[in-house]
Amino acid sequence: MDRLFVDIKFTSFTADAKLISIGLVDESGKHKFYAESSDTWESLDVSEFTQREVIPHLEGDASRIPVATLKKYLTAWIRGLRVPVMLATDSSQSDWPWIETLLKPHWPQNLARDPLLLTTDYLYEFEAFQTALEAAFASGLRRHHALDDALANRLAWYTSGGDIRDAGGLPMLKARKRKDAEEVQAGHRDPRSLLVVGKGDLKEASFTLNPKSEFKWNGGEW
Repeated sequence: MDRLFVDIKFTSFTADAKLISIGLVDESGKHKFYAESSDTWESLDVSEFTQREVIPHLEGDASRIPVATLKKYLTAWIRGLRVPVMLATDSSQSDWPWIETLLKPHWPQNLARDPLLLTTDYLYEFEAFQTALEAAFASGLRRHHALDDALANRLAWYTSGGDIRDAGGLPMLKARKRKDAEEVQAGHRDPRSLLVVGKGDLKEASFTLNPKSEFKWNGGEW
């Protein structure tokens, strides 16, 4: 099941928080979704943090659409991927309730009902994930922009080796990691040859980041 990285921005961390924007990108990086809600929030709703860190990155123009339209486009976009997908988020408590609100009652059949958490319990190498995440932002992605945050999570996920995909995965991955380390220590293997556990066995995980805003919806077809 492919991973679909998502990030959502909202007015505040309070019970009456309102949706501002959402960004998603699939594993391949080829399919992206970005939209801003035009009718769910006002400037008076915004917390000091959101005003400082999120609002300056909003793109406006064609990216701003009514939330009813956003729901319709988001559902259609996920269905249009035509493969089973699982949302990956670094904050299930913040992002997942919004996903349920936006997609119910027309939940896409190809979307898993539970998310993958990009946390230490589910990632192959959480420290490497954190390091790669910072590198992604240092290379030009905008921190606290919904789509750029999703793109950064995708890059960090790939670079750090992906996630544990099922209940039996952890013992297998630990055993493989231990065997790899033993072979390198014994001089039987070049550390540069170690495979990355991600989508299959990737032989490399290098990415070129484009800091330009080329990802937003420009008013064309989703």
